[in-house]
Amino acid sequence: MTATWKRSTTNRRLGAIGTLSVSLALVSPTLVLAANGQAVASLTSWPIWSVFLLGAFTVALVAYSIARMVASFRSGHDAYHIVTLSLGERIGRGTGLILFGAYLCFALATPSAGTAFLADLCGIKTLSRVAWGSCAGAMTIAALLVLRLRGTSVARALLIIEGGGIALLVLLACAILFGHGQGDGPVAAPPGGVGGGLMSALVVAFLSWAGFESCLSLTSDTRNPQVDIPRSLYATVALTAVLFVGMFWVIERGFAERLGGARALVNTPDTLSALGVSYLGPWSARAFGIAALASSFAGLVAPMTAATHLLSSLIPARRHGLALPIVGGVVLCGQVLIPWVLGPRLPPVLAYGLLASCGAICIMVVYQIVQLGFARALIDGRLLGSPAELVVPLAALIIMTAALVTTFQAGGSAETTALLGVAWSGVALGLGAVLPSRHTATSSSP
Repeated sequence: MTATWKRSTTNRRLGAIGTLSVSLALVSPTLVLAANGQAVASLTSWPIWSVFLLGAFTVALVAYSIARMVASFRSGHDAYHIVTLSLGERIGRGTGLILFGAYLCFALATPSAGTAFLADLCGIKTLSRVAWGSCAGAMTIAALLVLRLRGTSVARALLIIEGGGIALLVLLACAILFGHGQGDGPVAAPPGGVGGGLMSALVVAFLSWAGFESCLSLTSDTRNPQVDIPRSLYATVALTAVLFVGMFWVIERGFAERLGGARALVNTPDTLSALGVSYLGPWSARAFGIAALASSFAGLVAPMTAATHLLSSLIPARRHGLALPIVGGVVLCGQVLIPWVLGPRLPPVLAYGLLASCGAICIMVVYQIVQLGFARALIDGRLLGSPAELVVPLAALIIMTAALVTTFQAGGSAETTALLGVAWSGVALGLGAVLPSRHTATSSSP
C-alpha cells in the first residue's frame, strides 16, 4: 500500500511499552475494579467475573481487527487512518471526530471521580460546587503541566501510577485467597431481565474497556507502529482481562466470606477499600484511596494525550501547536461548568458515570465502524487473509449491537447517555462528509 503523505520517523520515541501505558491509563483498571462491579451485580444473576469474561472476548475481537489493519496498512499516521483506508476519507474524518468527542468526554468526566476519591480520602462527606470545581480544575492544570513533558516521561509516569495500583491489587488478592474465610455462602446477585440480565450487565463490562485503543493516537510518535501498536493492543486486552476476570472472582469471594455477599457488594461505594480494611487492615483503605485517586489522574492525562494527538491529525499542520491549548482550555472550562450544571442533581461520582458513559457509547460506535472496515478490506482483497476471518467482525457486531440496543431499552440516565453518544456520532459523521479534505490518499494492495 502507498500513500501521498508520510511523517518523518526522526521524532518517534515511543515503543510498545510507552503506547501500552497510555491505553492502560485510559482503561484505569484500579478505578474499574473499585467502582464498576457494583453496577454489574445489581443487574444480573450471573457472576461478575463471567460477565467480564464475555466482555473480554468481545474486546479481543475488536483488538484483532484493529491490529490486523494497523499491521497490514503500511502507511499513514492518523488514529482514524485505518478507517480512512478501508471505508473512505469521509467516513474516516467522521470517525476521527467521534473519537475526539469520546476522549473529551473521558477527560471531562475523570476529574469528577478524582474529586470524589479525594473527598473520601480526606473524610469529607459532601462537597460544595465551588470545592468540586476547584479540585477538578487543579487536576486539569496538573495534567496540562505533565503533558508539557517529553512523551516518554508521560508514558513512564502513567505506567508507574497504574503499576502501583496493580501491585496493591495483587496483595489484596493474595490476602483473600490465602486468608481464613468466615462465611461459605456463594455470591448470588439479584436476578434481572431475560437471561439473568446478562446483556444489561455486559454493557457495563464492555464499557470498562472503552479507550483501550487510545494508543492508536500515538502512531505518529511510535518508532515502529506496525509492530508496536498491535503489541500494545494485545497486551492491554490480555492484562486487563486477567485483572478484571481474576480480581472480580476474588472480590466476589471476599464479599461472600466476610462482608455479606452480593447484597453488600451492590451497596459498597469502593469495593477495594472495603475488602482492604477487612483483609489487610485499616491502613489499606487509605492506600487504595490514594491508588484510586492516582488512577483517576492517569485516566485524565491519557484521554487528554489522545485527544491532543487526534486533534493534531484533524487540523492543518501549521496549527498543530494549538491542539494542546484547545484541549486543555475545553477541559478546564468544563471543570468550572460541570459542578454548576450537574452539581445540584448529581454528586461527583454519578456525574463521572454520566459523562464517561456518553464517551463510551461513542467508542462503541467507532468499534462497529472498525468492524465494518475490516470486513470490507477482507472482501475487497485490500487486506490479505482468509475469508474465515469474517467471523471476527460478524461476532463483534452482533454482540455490540445487542449491548447498544439493551442500553436504549434501559431507560433513565442510561438511555439519555446512549442518545447523546449516538447523536454526537451522527453529527460527527455528517461533519466528516462535508468538511474539506486535508489529505489525498491513493492505496493499493498491502
